[in-house]
This record gives sequence, structure tokens and C-alpha cells, in this order.
Amino acid sequence: MRLFLFINLKSTIRIMLSNELSIKKFLLTAVVIISFICFGAIGVASSAKAGSLISGKEVSGESIVNEARKYIGKLRYSFGGTSLKYGCDCSGFVCAIYKTQGINLFGVRSSYAMYGARNAIGKSLGSDTSKAKDGDIVIYGSHAAIATDKGTVVNCQNSGCMEQTHAYMRRYFGPVKAVIRVSLVKNLEKGDVIKDKKSNSKFEVVSTSNHTVKYKGVLDKKKEAKEAKKENKESEVSETVISTDEAGTSAPEAVEQTEAESNLSLDGAAAPATLTAKKIPSKVVAYGITYKVIG
Repeated sequence: MRLFLFINLKSTIRIMLSNELSIKKFLLTAVVIISFICFGAIGVASSAKAGSLISGKEVSGESIVNEARKYIGKLRYSFGGTSLKYGCDCSGFVCAIYKTQGINLFGVRSSYAMYGARNAIGKSLGSDTSKAKDGDIVIYGSHAAIATDKGTVVNCQNSGCMEQTHAYMRRYFGPVKAVIRVSLVKNLEKGDVIKDKKSNSKFEVVSTSNHTVKYKGVLDKKKEAKEAKKENKESEVSETVISTDEAGTSAPEAVEQTEAESNLSLDGAAAPATLTAKKIPSKVVAYGITYKVIG
């Protein structure tokens, strides 16, 4: 029986080898299929508009890194996985972390697609990892990771979710192909101005590590002038006009107590009638990070 199978196998191989045209067709078809699977998404992603590949809100790179670090040593690797509970592969981890922060990446599920869409979902910074900041995507060969501003990346590999240096990653995953800054990811620096619409004020970043800012003034000068005019008008209406005769004597029967008189303190000094300074909040939120207002 074994001899019969061996003879049939030899005959089959001989027939296949003799049909050179069929073999060429088979190999060509295989190459086309593999190329489409591995690189097909790149062309689509590269030619697509950014709006069709990314959606969501602006967030800080710091918040992305903080979320990614929660899974270090806790998340296992799973080929093709995108679940932060059951497992992820490298690109699945990047997409899943971004999604927790409100950013959705469409059509860039693989590291190949991320590389191909690097200038559609954001901006390529080349292969210099010294330019990488919190939340940037780093592509090593066919591996994707999330950069930190400490010279490391958080990634999901065969050993699970880990944080490692760029040198380590280059050694095991190949040279850096691209550092990608996604357009919706923001990183504030010292001296940057935060525009807080809630308080209608501007704040300058004093420290990003301590998350502190200082008040820089009103955001909308026209709105400020309009509010000040309204306050002054209300103050004028509330005041009582004291009539005097030509000799300068007052008519006490017709005079009502003025606001200034009603605000007299115990020592006889008058308290300010209206607060002209705008109330400054103690905290402001920018791109998902809470900053304390100082000064």
C-alpha cells in the first residue's frame, strides 16, 4: 500500500514539473495574493482622505500613554486580536488604546496599513525616534508600538504588553520605518496657551510635568467689554440719585440708602460695590488632562 502511494506521489510530482506553464501560473497567482494581503491596504490608505481614516476628539498624548501603561504585564498577545481583555497583536493594541481615548482609526488595522497611511492619519516624522513624543506611533519593520517622551514605547508582542527602549525594539523588530504623529493627538509644552471656553479665559502652561498653568486674560475681548457694560448699567440702575437744592442741602425724605452706604463696614470704610475682576477657575481641562491654575 505504501509503495503504491509513493509511486502515485512521484507520478503526480512528475506531471506537475512537466507542466511548466501551470507552475508559473500558480507561483504568479500566489505572489499576487500574498502581495494583496500584505500591502494592498497601503495603497488604499495612502490615497484615502484623512477624514475617512480617522475620527474622534483631540486628546493629549500623555493620556494615551497613561492608558497603555495600565496593561503592562496584564495583557497577553493574541494574533489578530484587538481586545484589551482577551488579547491583542501589536497593531490591534495601538488601535484599541486609541479607541479608549475617543480616537477611531479606520482601514489602518495592520502595521503595514499604518505605515502606508502615515501622512493621511497625521504626519510622518521620519525615522528619528528622538522626535517621538507621548502617543506617537512607531513602526519597526512590521511591528507597531506607542511612543512615550521618555525614549521608550509601550507595545504588545509575544511576551505580552511591555514597555521597552527604542534600542531593544530595533534589535528584535528591525529598524524604525516611521514615527507617526496622529493629527488628533496633542502634546502641550511650557509656554503654550490653553483657551478655556468654559471660563472664557486664556492660560499659559507653566509646567507639563506638574500640570500647572497661569491666567493670561480673557479669551474674547468683545464679550468681556459687553459683559462689563452690562454690569456697569446694572450698577447705575441700582444706585439712587440724590437730589440737592441750589444751596447744596440734601432732601433726606426723598433719599434712599445707596448701595455704597449699605456696604459700609463696621469701621466706617466702604466696601467695593461690584467685583470687576472675573472669577478665575482653580482648574482647567485641556485635551483630557487637568491643569491647576497658579499665581
